[in-house]
Amino acid sequence: MTCVKNEVHSKLNGTWTKVYPSQIHTQQGSTELMKQLLNTALSSLTYIRAILPEDCYIDRELDGLNIKVLHESNHPLSQGLLRSLKGAYDAIEKKFLKQFIFTIYGNEDDMDSSILESYSFQFSYENGEAGMKIKGHQDLCRFENKVYKSTVMLLRSIFIRTQLLDVLPDEVYMSVNLTYHDDTPEGYEPPGFEACSYPDSIKIDSSEVGKVRTLHHTLKVGLHVQEDRLKTRLQLWQIQKSVAT
Repeated sequence: MTCVKNEVHSKLNGTWTKVYPSQIHTQQGSTELMKQLLNTALSSLTYIRAILPEDCYIDRELDGLNIKVLHESNHPLSQGLLRSLKGAYDAIEKKFLKQFIFTIYGNEDDMDSSILESYSFQFSYENGEAGMKIKGHQDLCRFENKVYKSTVMLLRSIFIRTQLLDVLPDEVYMSVNLTYHDDTPEGYEPPGFEACSYPDSIKIDSSEVGKVRTLHHTLKVGLHVQEDRLKTRLQLWQIQKSVAT
């Protein structure tokens, strides 16, 4: 009897490298991945929610999955979101960022009680040694494929969840809030941010959309939405599904 060893090949090539770093097992590569995941996730949800015009995005592809990425444009809101991302990148690099919270409101004069949707991006960091050990090329490929799969699942989950939401009003308002881990130096604020009191109305206990874990970082994405806005769209989807079957 002849046994043939089934070799594992990494999926971190081709279209992956057009969006994310190819070396994700190192501290630097993992940091870059976290930054780009935040970018692509935020870009995707703002695109699907029709918050910004088409020309604020460029197209990227991940093995057939169409991804929208924010890029420099003349639109003031796009410019503001990109500045917020750059500030968050600084906090990620320093391992200070705990949460990046993107919130959509319906009323500028009463934001606390008019939250329509809130998206949380929660970051955790391994201190010192990597959180997992890799021995040999096959272990590395398995790890890379696991990260690849969780990334695709996260993006698909964002696409599905946001498409189930009811259409936003014509006029909405947005905010970006950052929270930091306890070991962050007092007074630290990244470029583009300033200290403020944390709004009690922003929900931290959001439902998990997905997560990606590397050797050095973990990113969890959560969504909080007004229940009636989600329920209406879910009921419509269930009716369409029953008619189709």
